[in-house]
Amino acid sequence: MLAIAIPTVVLAVLSGSLPAEQGAIELRYRGTFSKASRDAEPTGEPVKRFDLYCLSTPRNEGGRELAFVLDEQGGGGWPWPARFGTIALDAKLRPARNRLRLLHEHNGTPYVLALPVPYFEFFDRLAKDGRWEAPRAAELPNQNDPAPWKYRVSARTKVGARDCWRVDVSNNFGPQESLWIAVDQPLLVKAERRFVIGRGEVHLLKVELDSITPMNEERLARVRRPFDGLLKLQRQLKRAEDDQSAELSEAQLKLIAEQVKTLESQAENTPFEGLVGAIIRDVNSQSRRSDDVDSLARRMTGKAAPAIRLKTLEGEAVPAADLAGKIVLLHFWTYQGDPFPPEPYGQVGFLDYLYHRRNKLGLRVYGVAIDSRSADRGQLPAVARSVRKLQSFMNLTYPVVVDDGTLEKLGDPERVGAKLPLWVLIDPKGTVVQYKVGNYVIKADEGLSQLDQAILDLIKKQKAETAK
Repeated sequence: MLAIAIPTVVLAVLSGSLPAEQGAIELRYRGTFSKASRDAEPTGEPVKRFDLYCLSTPRNEGGRELAFVLDEQGGGGWPWPARFGTIALDAKLRPARNRLRLLHEHNGTPYVLALPVPYFEFFDRLAKDGRWEAPRAAELPNQNDPAPWKYRVSARTKVGARDCWRVDVSNNFGPQESLWIAVDQPLLVKAERRFVIGRGEVHLLKVELDSITPMNEERLARVRRPFDGLLKLQRQLKRAEDDQSAELSEAQLKLIAEQVKTLESQAENTPFEGLVGAIIRDVNSQSRRSDDVDSLARRMTGKAAPAIRLKTLEGEAVPAADLAGKIVLLHFWTYQGDPFPPEPYGQVGFLDYLYHRRNKLGLRVYGVAIDSRSADRGQLPAVARSVRKLQSFMNLTYPVVVDDGTLEKLGDPERVGAKLPLWVLIDPKGTVVQYKVGNYVIKADEGLSQLDQAILDLIKKQKAETAK
């Protein structure tokens, strides 16, 4: 939940007046996210810093288009495909949807933090002691406050060299933010928001305008060229806008590799040079990991599985007889419910559906919780509570157990820099048929169809051998 914070900060802004209806301009903002006291005073160094670049251009139908790229330092952050995009502002400078968001990791849990849009839609209402109410679109998925928001012009003040109106904004939950808007144009000069995250811990978000630069046609064309290429690539990747995973499929890596040299050349000496550099580093790193994971898969697939050692959540060994002669699917993952992992929750909902369809045909499914605490029997109750919380939340019906050394024998993908989940499919003779690291590419109406087909093939083979 958001509430207001109003500490004073000195901000130097370049002089000059550029009304919103004029030509293309570059806006650069800098910001921090810091732990704060209850009265919203920062209590130490920022836990996150960020830079926001916006290219603002007029739209043919009126309003503006904001092309943006975000750079986050510290406390996690969005993977590069989610760090850039466009926002359309209508003739009244209202955004169709605000896509300016940070992703901050706090005690292992990611939090999405909405940033204010650089233009202020109520510029015509700014006057001494001005007050009004207006609806405000939700900036985050979990926001649900249909009541009008309250705006109050509380002061006319200087922010650096720029004359500004200060606007305090509140809703049914109380004060939310303070905005400093330039007197001569509807431009955000400074903003402050207070966030309460974790177990009621107060954090303060500050955003400050660093520079405004008008652009001639040559400079605009030079900057638009790499950005248009990035947008094209973003569409081709077909990732969900809020996808927090940094992992890319082989097909996506190949697609990027085909275009990255052109992007690198176009982005040189533009605001997108750093982003393209991050793309190159990420693709090279993931390609190396992919090669290592492929080596693990080749080493295990078609070979006899090691002895499967699992423990129940009560610490009892899962009998080997429960696995012997069965088709077994092991899904190694964190299975933590405190805190909940980011979506898509390891695709366990699809796995539970598959379990219900194939369990009666002889399939055994075990979710294997990977938790460093499980090696300590005294910590096992805490592990079990976390797992059961997730089971309840996801309404899982297949058994979830604890690893007892099996992952290490199969080959832990985290040792080569990859991430769980790991899916291991074993046939009735104890042979590893599939070894898959990461989430499956899924269509909502098909579920785990690729995995399901492999299971069906084993079921048919088992039936044919039994009938002989």
